[in-house]
Amino acid sequence: MTAGAHDPPHRRAARITVFGAFFLFAPLAIAEAAAGSCSPTEFDADARIARVPDGDTVVLDDGAYVRLIGVDTPELARHLRPPQPGAEIARDFLAELLPSGTAVRMDFDIERADRHGRTLAHLFLQDGGNVQERILAAGLGTPLTVPPNLGFLDCYRGAAAAAMAAKLGVWRLRQYRPLPAAEIPESARGYRAVRGRVTRRAESAESLWLEIDGRVALRVERTDLPWFRGFDLRNVAGAVLEARGMIYRRNGQLRMRIRHPADLLGLSPDPGTATTEPGSEEVFQ
Repeated sequence: MTAGAHDPPHRRAARITVFGAFFLFAPLAIAEAAAGSCSPTEFDADARIARVPDGDTVVLDDGAYVRLIGVDTPELARHLRPPQPGAEIARDFLAELLPSGTAVRMDFDIERADRHGRTLAHLFLQDGGNVQERILAAGLGTPLTVPPNLGFLDCYRGAAAAAMAAKLGVWRLRQYRPLPAAEIPESARGYRAVRGRVTRRAESAESLWLEIDGRVALRVERTDLPWFRGFDLRNVAGAVLEARGMIYRRNGQLRMRIRHPADLLGLSPDPGTATTEPGSEEVFQ
């Protein structure tokens, strides 16, 4: 990797705004239609691709693994588990876009590495085309919002929304469509979009909890509350929300962690203080 100019934090902050046979494969030409609208004016590093192990990771010719910020693609087969629908298509799409030896450019975000030691970056072609945007525009992955790495958030959300509207790729699968909380199966795991009314608001020592129709508990860790500045999390009882993220089961309950307002549609602006604080709310057990 060759180092280049790096955006200072105040410039990055300006980017951050609240916002098989049955599987339709969108070729590169379709994805290219959405490209070109979310490139930085400067890049942080240049590199070359060695190989593509999956739909959201690349390996550089210096051996570094790069996890693409802002996108999550279905998981390949692992530990006797079969591949998730669309996983191989996403990998092949990225491998076709970035064959071995391809020169790429990278734009780093606030964090330079994830907990697995992989480099975190927004990846670009030499012509400035945003790789993550192309994956999302083809419907081969879902947006992944992990603060504080929020560069190009609106661009990625827009690309995914267009693919969703056109029912491309994963958006043809029922798992990815917005469903009422009552229709989410107990066996649900992975990405889901859940709609419903907030029937309970509670707090624990570490988190704020919103129960959707008494069925799915949305968890906002207190460390993530600053990202919700400007939204009213104190008076949400009865509000109809749509939550998007990874669902899991714990203590006999379906749960979803929400880290940013971009993944929680239907929130109202906060007319008072900007963030919620611990107080008289019911304690979540």
